[in-house]
Amino acid sequence: QPKREVMLPPTTSRDVWPHRLVFSGKRWYVRCWDGFRNEFRDFALSRIIDVAEKMGRSPKSPKDDVDWVEREVMRIVPNPKLSAAQANVIAREYGMMRMDGQWVWLPEVRRCLVRYVSERYRLIERGGPKAHPIILANKDDLRRWLFPEEGL
Repeated sequence: QPKREVMLPPTTSRDVWPHRLVFSGKRWYVRCWDGFRNEFRDFALSRIIDVAEKMGRSPKSPKDDVDWVEREVMRIVPNPKLSAAQANVIAREYGMMRMDGQWVWLPEVRRCLVRYVSERYRLIERGGPKAHPIILANKDDLRRWLFPEEGL
């Protein structure tokens, strides 16, 4: 894999080794080893200004990207503020199954993509059931991948 140098505004230049392209439902990201931070990170393609190809092997294999390799189960349920009839409609819309008396959708998602799935489906409730007909029931378990800036 060729090494690439990416220029980010205003003056940040990084050596990165890309291994995946990801579409979040809103924008495209490149998942890569970041030589500046010495960790795997995502960069929004729309924010990359310039790319210069350099030769060289990646210091890390994509197999070392634990947050890409490992998966987490997201427990998505109808918003509890919905009536039973409304919850049934939402459950059908999202192909949920009945489990322990409750509708649930259990997608298995790569750890580094948990935040994007949550944003795509607006799972973090900041309003009523009209704005958030489904919510993430296991938000606390997934906090590390939902809010990586908190450094948990």
